[in-house]
Amino acid sequence: MNDTSLKAQIQTALNGFNTGSLSENARHLLGVLGYASNRTLHIKPNTAEGFLARWHINSEKALLAEWDTCDFLFQLTEEEIASGEAASFAVASHAEVDAAIYRSYSAVEPPLDP
Repeated sequence: MNDTSLKAQIQTALNGFNTGSLSENARHLLGVLGYASNRTLHIKPNTAEGFLARWHINSEKALLAEWDTCDFLFQLTEEEIASGEAASFAVASHAEVDAAIYRSYSAVEPPLDP
């Protein structure tokens, strides 16, 4: 793919944020940029409280009071990145997030109040 094609795909992905699901648009944009994984989960309810029920974090430092919603986009583990899948970050072998893997990178999308 040439630079012009990639720029056009990025522009199209960015324009997609005008409509549709914020989490799906975010996953699509990250996929265009080469970051994708099937290791995801749906937080229910997709609120700060739903997020806190799953992970214990410092709500003050994370500004949870300002979150409207929270969608967990995906998780990439250190092993997946180091195993050579780093070029595309495409992870198809697992579909569940593993909270026990502390050396991982998670893409979380909490829209903040203006």
